[in-house]
Amino acid sequence: MRNLPPEATQLLAGGRVVLGALLEWQLSQPVYWSSRAQVINYAGNDYLPGLVQKIPAIKSDFSLSANSMTLTISDVDSLLLAEMRGNGYHDSQLDIHLAILHPDTYAVAHVVPSIYRGYCHDIKPTESGTLGVVFKNHMLKFDRVAGRKTNSANQQRYYPRDHVFDDLAGAAGELL
Repeated sequence: MRNLPPEATQLLAGGRVVLGALLEWQLSQPVYWSSRAQVINYAGNDYLPGLVQKIPAIKSDFSLSANSMTLTISDVDSLLLAEMRGNGYHDSQLDIHLAILHPDTYAVAHVVPSIYRGYCHDIKPTESGTLGVVFKNHMLKFDRVAGRKTNSANQQRYYPRDHVFDDLAGAAGELL
């Protein structure tokens, strides 16, 4: 595997690895959550367990659509909902990192940063004390600017030295 330190590669190759999602949500006070039952320390922050009940599958997509993802978050006391309503949550950024952990100590062997970046779009409280927080992927921030050229012919005409469209067609097939 590319760009993994030897320690993480050995854990993956040996089949004795624990994976965990680390969620970093940029509210007025940043929130750090872990999908594991343990506190995980990464980049000087403690990622706390327990609140995230469900993380949907994250799909790799090269389209310019704003695909959405809904996190199910436990908020029995409604403290998080009150915090978000009071300080604003719309458009707040969420990054999900993938942690490769030691199976015995849960120490971090490696973190694949930002496997998902999205922006808060909506919150749906339920009677059971959970929140369905809807995030749209980072392409939501792709604002169409009047006059922007978005096809190969226009790119070649207005920016002849820019060859990004030549490489983009093959990129989707090379990435895993």
